[in-house]
Amino acid sequence: MKLVLLSSKMLAVAFFSLLLFSCGKDKPAADEYGIYFKLNGTQMNFPEFDRATHNEMGGNHALTISAEKASVGPSINLVSDQNDFTTGKVYVVDVPAIGGKNMMEYYPVYNDYDNGWNTLPPDGQEAKLIVRITEANDVFVKGTFEAFLFQHNGSTEKSLVTDGRFYVRYPH
Repeated sequence: MKLVLLSSKMLAVAFFSLLLFSCGKDKPAADEYGIYFKLNGTQMNFPEFDRATHNEMGGNHALTISAEKASVGPSINLVSDQNDFTTGKVYVVDVPAIGGKNMMEYYPVYNDYDNGWNTLPPDGQEAKLIVRITEANDVFVKGTFEAFLFQHNGSTEKSLVTDGRFYVRYPH
């Protein structure tokens, strides 16, 4: 009788431990590589193929932050007249120094570019993209972001990106 009771207790502890540790996986840990955000309140996770890419052309610099899941995912493109993608920097949509724009894009369906989303608003809509680099070095870039996304198909529908964070590596 004691053995059966002890086994029942161990099974109950194991079950509740499993339940406890499996909860909350919608929101990955802050130290997981990838891009994570809420799109209109729904958690979006892109933990695969994380990458940061820096390019320089004509004296201007670009940092692309991207990740995927099942061949789809978001990218954030930051531009600057200096190579200053460093800890503590904050980027918004307009870049007056070069007459360009920082942008986030998201394609929820592979190869369906007409129904993609980006931060370039249709006429009369407000643009929003705020990217904060919280940690950066020659191995990775980490930060947070929020944005409004608009569909490429001409719709005026606006989606809200909140609780965005990224932790992506430069290629080795």
